[in-house]
Amino acid sequence: MDSTSLCLGTVIVAGNDEGSMTYLKDPVAGSMIVNIKTNNGKEETRLIATSCLLITSGTRACKNCTYAAKLWYNRETKRNVKGGSLHKKCNVRFLARGGLEEKVCKQRKEIRSDSVREKRAMDEMIEFSESDCVDLRKIVDNVDSKDVPEDMALLWEMQRKQLASKSPAGYRWHPKYYKNCVSQQPAWNTETIEWCRKEAERKNLKSADYWGGLVVDEMKIQEDLQMTVQGGKHQLVGMVSLGEFYQDMKRVETGTSDIQIATHLLQFIFLSDSGFRFPLAHFPTAQCPPSALYFQFWEGVLQMKRTGFSPIDLHFIGYNMWTEDPMVFQMDCKHNFKKIRNNIEKSSPSGTTRCLTKDGKNIFWSHWKEAYLWDQRCNSRHCHERLKEDHFELTPSSRMKNSLAEDVLDKRMFNLMKAYKEHLMMTNDEDANRLDESI
Repeated sequence: MDSTSLCLGTVIVAGNDEGSMTYLKDPVAGSMIVNIKTNNGKEETRLIATSCLLITSGTRACKNCTYAAKLWYNRETKRNVKGGSLHKKCNVRFLARGGLEEKVCKQRKEIRSDSVREKRAMDEMIEFSESDCVDLRKIVDNVDSKDVPEDMALLWEMQRKQLASKSPAGYRWHPKYYKNCVSQQPAWNTETIEWCRKEAERKNLKSADYWGGLVVDEMKIQEDLQMTVQGGKHQLVGMVSLGEFYQDMKRVETGTSDIQIATHLLQFIFLSDSGFRFPLAHFPTAQCPPSALYFQFWEGVLQMKRTGFSPIDLHFIGYNMWTEDPMVFQMDCKHNFKKIRNNIEKSSPSGTTRCLTKDGKNIFWSHWKEAYLWDQRCNSRHCHERLKEDHFELTPSSRMKNSLAEDVLDKRMFNLMKAYKEHLMMTNDEDANRLDESI
């Protein structure tokens, strides 16, 4: 009896009981919280089991109170890890007023999100009439599974499983659905070149179809930084990457190693004589100097030779079979047409510092527009039937269309300008000769 003492439960640290008591009637089933005043006048919050043994020997609390305290600490730790939120599967009959309010609030959020998701799905769906819906269902039901292509059947099966999944964490795709598993990083990649060779073999190309060359293309991209995950680590993409040689030369030239966001994308494409096309490498750039382009071209030739291709150094010299003059290859004629049209568009008597002249006479964009308006106004059968307002009221997107530039520089426009000049001369217009240089 001398070693026994009265069991007063387990002390709960002040502040830790707020989370459980906010949501639950009792912190642990079969227990209760009491406030006890000690001999020195301090109040303590203690957890006591309803099955307390009342008397303990050699310990501060009996085994039942100790077990209840252990359960409370374990559950309180889990609540703190989850941010103190209420578990969604918690029994309603154990909840206090605060827990019931939070549960109702969560249910309202779920209902709102479900309604938004359902509305989005309904907006994306196509609504058929009742008769068409019945006909389409009969057609689909009568389709033999053997007649469906393997790729399409696989796609439909994967989509069915994704729609049946309750969480995005359960999304899984069949290995056959993946086109490739090549890591397409900037610079020359041996796996990509090997993929090109296998793709050519898959298409059963003839030996002559393997002849081709490298096409260099550069396109404008939006200046932006993106975050990707490689091997569980986050990486930034969107910066200039032209290889170590370019970085070393830039460091020698400027003395710094500043990072620059890419504005263009340089791409090397293999194009065979049979029309087989395959992109081999890409490089984010801001302004690609000739030295870097030269180095990357020969680096690509070396990489392709290592992969199994056979580069051949040949220089083709040809002459025109009719005039016997040396043949001149002009690259990207359509782009040159757009540049000429854009320069003419900027040439005006006012509002710009650029004005095209020839033999002392000006070439204005207004000459083209005046001829077009005269043709639309005076001729029932237009001299140039393809001209529209879009050819003259240009926007950033329409300036990229090759057809609009070709239409205002072709032979029909030439005949229209001459007809317009003759009309001005017949009306005794003194300024008819202003069109000479434009024509």
